[in-house]
Amino acid sequence: MEARQVIEEILSKGFKWHSFPVSLKAEAVILYFKRLFLRTVKKFLLHKGYKVSIETIREWFYAVGKSNSGNIHYSYLVICGRDKGKTKG
Repeated sequence: MEARQVIEEILSKGFKWHSFPVSLKAEAVILYFKRLFLRTVKKFLLHKGYKVSIETIREWFYAVGKSNSGNIHYSYLVICGRDKGKTKG
């Protein structure tokens, strides 16, 4: 399963009450994983037409980290493109 799909699955279960699309949440988390500042991610989402607080983005990020804590390092490597063909095992 691709890292983006895992993140979308986690966010769809944990934040059902939010009105933002799951793909948008996953994109924000991936951008934050790639070491962008929260304010930069917020501006990116604002440019797309979504007004999201920095705290909301942080909640999404920590929800993914908490749910996937055993595989968080692997997810980080996959998202950042440093996987080099390794498979999860």
